[in-house]
Amino acid sequence: RLTRAEPHRRADFAAAAYAGQQAIGRERAGLYARPAGDATAAGQATLNTALAALDARQKQLDDARAVERGWRDLIDELRADYLANCTSGK
Repeated sequence: RLTRAEPHRRADFAAAAYAGQQAIGRERAGLYARPAGDATAAGQATLNTALAALDARQKQLDDARAVERGWRDLIDELRADYLANCTSGK
């Protein structure tokens, strides 16, 4: 059952990761596209806070991708082990 469900789970993860990365990129572009007229200390602090929040989201997404890679490697190794050691009875 796990093996049959894995392609769907992988596709769901890929779609969610793509959407998350797209949102981060869009928000970061929006922040950098702001007019330079708000060069006050408060404006710069607000920008820095928003960029730090985006960096934190990016790190969370990177961590999720690393965990996903680890999971995929594990599943692939388990599948290979099963195929190498199972007996078909034929």
